[in-house]
Amino acid sequence: MDSRNNINTEKVPLSSENFLSLQSRLQDYVKEVLQQPMIDSPEERVLIESEMDQWTTNVFRDLRENLAFTDTESIDNRVKVNPVEPTDEELKKAVKSRELSFANNLSKLVRYRAQVPRVVAKLSKEIYETESLEAEKIKLESPTVEEYRKLEL
Repeated sequence: MDSRNNINTEKVPLSSENFLSLQSRLQDYVKEVLQQPMIDSPEERVLIESEMDQWTTNVFRDLRENLAFTDTESIDNRVKVNPVEPTDEELKKAVKSRELSFANNLSKLVRYRAQVPRVVAKLSKEIYETESLEAEKIKLESPTVEEYRKLEL
């Protein structure tokens, strides 16, 4: 008896939501497998990742071909546009608030960056003056040649 003749050619009913859930679970499983510590080298990880990607692609391609989606949206609900309207007033206010906050922070950054050379110059001047004063103090404290000779005797 030929096993090909016994294959059921009817498509399996499944909702697109369940299909997407299954796809998500399988992708999570693949990520979990790739994070296992038993994978030693990066090359091995890349090879396994490539094979797993190919496998999941084939699984879902075959599933899509053999499923009869029970909902009207079918699998196309993955590409739905963001339901938030760009004319939404709350969204506009939030965007405007973020833009103002960014502009304020940017102006502060520019102002502080403009002050950096002046602060660095002031700091280096203070360091130079401090070192100069310390050098003069050491020079004043050091004995003259005559005083040094007296100390030797």
